Amino acid sequence: MSPEEQKAFLGVVKRTKALVSAADRFVFEVASPPRAGSPMAEAHGRHQRDAFDIAGMLLFAAQDFLRTFVIVGESRSIPSFGLYPLLRSAAEATVRASYLLAPQLSHSERVARALNERLDNLLEQGKMILDENHMRQRVASLEARASTLGIEVRRSRRGEVDAFGEPRRGMVAHFDSYLEGGAEVYRILSAYAHSMQWMLLRRSNAQPADETGVSLVSTAIDPKLLTSLTDAVLNTFDVAVGNWVVLAGQPYEVWALAKQGA
Repeated sequence: MSPEEQKAFLGVVKRTKALVSAADRFVFEVASPPRAGSPMAEAHGRHQRDAFDIAGMLLFAAQDFLRTFVIVGESRSIPSFGLYPLLRSAAEATVRASYLLAPQLSHSERVARALNERLDNLLEQGKMILDENHMRQRVASLEARASTLGIEVRRSRRGEVDAFGEPRRGMVAHFDSYLEGGAEVYRILSAYAHSMQWMLLRRSNAQPADETGVSLVSTAIDPKLLTSLTDAVLNTFDVAVGNWVVLAGQPYEVWALAKQGA
């Protein structure tokens, strides 16, 4: 790295560390318990807190991946590719939390999104745990909850439950909705995570070798790309935690002060 690139990279590592530190001390404290009259308190009182429980888990997961990013970023040996899968995991958790924590949602809309998250989880679980009776029972339970709350149950052409309220969103749609750079960022991070040649061995980095028809490609870290991607993920994480704070009944300024004291 050039001195300028190293300064920028260390700056984003420092920012990551500060955000994770503030979230570690603050996220669950502000919701234990949430302030009376807040959307989170309403959900707790109605025993329909799934969206906030899932979002809290996702924020914690994002913090954990970002914490690992900091540990590696502060080491003396920075991997060429290894930080990108950590960013992808943090980003996926963060955009899913953002989906559940969108501040404009009504209570029933937020519950519907939580039911979609739970349905996604069941479908993924079903690929590993082939217990059809369990799957049918759990999906029927989600369907019953939706019907009780007047939430539309969407079905596939085969008549199977496919979504609740709005259609279920894929990860690309989540990135497009909540993270700067959207689908392009998702595909770049995924290419690194899956060791795709088009990203790891980019033509723009190729240099002719002594042997005819052969090129050499540097595998050195791309600090500008890594720094910009990290900033995009951190911006979304920052907003998601801010939404969590507001939905728990606290003013956004509380999160701003927490970051200053990190």
